[in-house]
Parts: sequence; structure tokens; C-alpha cells
Amino acid sequence: SALESHWSERNAKDELMAPLGGAGLYTELTLGAFVDLGYYKADWAAAEPMAWGKNSGCELLEKKCAQLSLDKYPKMFCSGSDFHLRCTSDRYFSGRCTGSIMEPSPGAAPDSCPVIEPVISVRDLATVFKQGAHKPARPGDQPSSWCLDTAPTTVKGCDGGG
Repeated sequence: SALESHWSERNAKDELMAPLGGAGLYTELTLGAFVDLGYYKADWAAAEPMAWGKNSGCELLEKKCAQLSLDKYPKMFCSGSDFHLRCTSDRYFSGRCTGSIMEPSPGAAPDSCPVIEPVISVRDLATVFKQGAHKPARPGDQPSSWCLDTAPTTVKGCDGGG
């Protein structure tokens, strides 16, 4: 296998060492890799929580997405027929199942893993980068907001009726 500068997005999507576009988290996995180089020491207490792949087992690393039962990994992958807003794996955005992680396979078709793609307009993104100002993608959105998975609620009147 070829030596690469970054880890596979499919295996470490939100890690610092994942390709550009990930959350860039300093998890215990990232810190451990740097410590193993022999040049760095880690402050293990500063490690950020690892959500992508957490407690997924070896099957996730050993099989292609096409071979996996994706419903076993609902916080990571999605179904192309799911058009509801859901949280991205890093919880920074809400999005829809329109993204895909493509993994090359020598001598075979690339493996494609469906993921939640953030819903953010290019105009909003340009505002953040050019002006350093946060422009909400959704009402009430703040720079430090986290996306939360919730179930719809039903408001009942004082008399118990709907």
C-alpha cells in the first residue's frame, strides 16, 4: 500500500489527520499517532471526544461500505432515501444525506459511503472567511452551537388536549 499524508476519510473522518473538510479533532487516536512518531508528547487530558467510528468494531475497517449494514452506524452513514435534516458526524452542522465518501479500490470500482452533508450556503461560508463574521445558516444559530438529535414533540394544552 502507498504511504499517504492523511488517514482515510472513511476510517477517520473527523480526525485532525483526515483529509481537508473534516472536523480536525485532536482525539486520543490522533495524539497516539503523534506520540508514536517519537517527536511529540501528548496532554492526554486535552484529547477531544471521538465520535466517528467509536465502538464500531473491526467490521467497519475490514469491509467496504457496500458490504456493511449501514443502519448499524446511524451516527456515521445514512441512506440515500433519507431526506430529513440530521446532524453531521462532528455535530457542527445539520444537513442531509447528499454527501459521499469515496474510497479508491485498486482494480475495482471505488467504494462509496453515504454521509450527511452540511446545509450551509456558499454565501454564508464566504462571509465567515472574508469578514470573520458569523452569518447564521438557520435562525438562532450561533458560532458555538452544536447540532442535537431530537424527536418531534407535541405541545398539549393545560387541559391535556392537543
